[in-house]
Amino acid sequence: GGIFLCTPNNVNVEGKISEDANGGNQKSSRGTKKTEKENDDEFFSQLLGPDKDRIMEEYKYIYAMYPFRFQKKNYNIFLRKVLYFSSEKRKIRIVAEDNAEYVFYKKLDTVEKQIEDYEVKFIRIHKSYLVNSRQVELFKADCVKMSNGDVLAVSRKYKENMNRFHRESLI
Repeated sequence: GGIFLCTPNNVNVEGKISEDANGGNQKSSRGTKKTEKENDDEFFSQLLGPDKDRIMEEYKYIYAMYPFRFQKKNYNIFLRKVLYFSSEKRKIRIVAEDNAEYVFYKKLDTVEKQIEDYEVKFIRIHKSYLVNSRQVELFKADCVKMSNGDVLAVSRKYKENMNRFHRESLI
């Protein structure tokens, strides 16, 4: 005979108890048990409808934060508010909306790796610049103009990064 189980997620699972090779009991289950992620996806699909993916991407964009430490204090900044990161040796300067600036010590390569999986897309345009793609007002062959009016050089080494992003954003 089978037994009826109620899981923590209120998902009904029917299972049988069988003897394993070592003589102990093990439960084999079949039914509709879902992972927490599957339950969340289903919930948000029902709540948000066909626009779920677009809305979730926008949510991740709006709330993505970058943590950093400066002068023994921890800070968090919304990545959407960052215009660009600039570096001079190991000193990183964040230029943000409203002309706010923050400074901390780290390699720009490290910052780039830390933020590459965020919904906010940053493009490396120079060994010293990592720019927020949504804050670029104008793309040119040798420079970009940011939303605050700053004009940043695009080096030959990183020109293809910028061109690739620009082509993909037009699709």
